[in-house]
Amino acid sequence: MSAHEPIRTNQLEVVDAHGVVRMTLTAGESEVLIDGVHKERVAPFAGIIVRDEVGNERGGLGYLGGPEGRAVWALDNPSFDAIGAMVGDDGAVTFAVNQPPAIPGGQEAVVEGATRLLFQVAADGTPSISLADVQDRPRLRLSLCDDGAGAIEFLDASGAVVHAIVPEHG
Repeated sequence: MSAHEPIRTNQLEVVDAHGVVRMTLTAGESEVLIDGVHKERVAPFAGIIVRDEVGNERGGLGYLGGPEGRAVWALDNPSFDAIGAMVGDDGAVTFAVNQPPAIPGGQEAVVEGATRLLFQVAADGTPSISLADVQDRPRLRLSLCDDGAGAIEFLDASGAVVHAIVPEHG
């Protein structure tokens, strides 16, 4: 084999001195190890997976397939997705910040995977920033109207706009 011939494999694992997988280069990982539990991914992932000292997934960079395929960059807490940047096959660009499933101090429980802060440029080019409550319901949104005017929208729990501030519209 010459130095220029490709090495072909479906998956490459890098292990530490104790034999724990710390990084995986994969062509289609369908499971994720989170908090010591193997779970099925929403779609196969191809890319680089970074793992902590016990092998749990803590982030990655690659492509998540499926009907809503997207390139992804993610940083994870031990038991949930914390930060994610995605570029969808449809052209949408998203940056999401999620909250842990439990809030210390006995506050209202958070819906698992609650996206509390979302920056997005939709496939049609419309930009927005939204803030969601602990139940993952958008409650405040900064966006642009069709004519380009800036808007601040306040939403109720069902997602309906209850008040909007659009200075250019009076």
